[in-house]
Amino acid sequence: MFKFHHYAIECANIEEVLSFYQNVIGVRLENKVHFEGKMVWFLTLGAFRLEIVEEEGPAGSGHLCFRVEDLDAAMRRMEGASLTVQEGPYELENGWRTVFFNGPGGETIELLELS
Repeated sequence: MFKFHHYAIECANIEEVLSFYQNVIGVRLENKVHFEGKMVWFLTLGAFRLEIVEEEGPAGSGHLCFRVEDLDAAMRRMEGASLTVQEGPYELENGWRTVFFNGPGGETIELLELS
């Protein structure tokens, strides 16, 4: 039911971070979208996806994202495990649906349904 989709990091110096991952690590740009007034870049290296979120000010923590086939069913499963919604659900401009939960260890877990 759950498949790993990406890991995300937040940064203010987006050009430097993108240059490093593309030129040093060898990732390629897969997609970029606007989300809540911010630019978000999806980079790939084989099956691994890295999401870079443009943030003003100091960098924040990242989040773990799992791809799901049915977001509503996955949300019920998470809520059944006593996890609470941190934000969302949202529908992105590309048709994807997403929601963020507070994980049991204090981490942020994103669930993502692709269109």
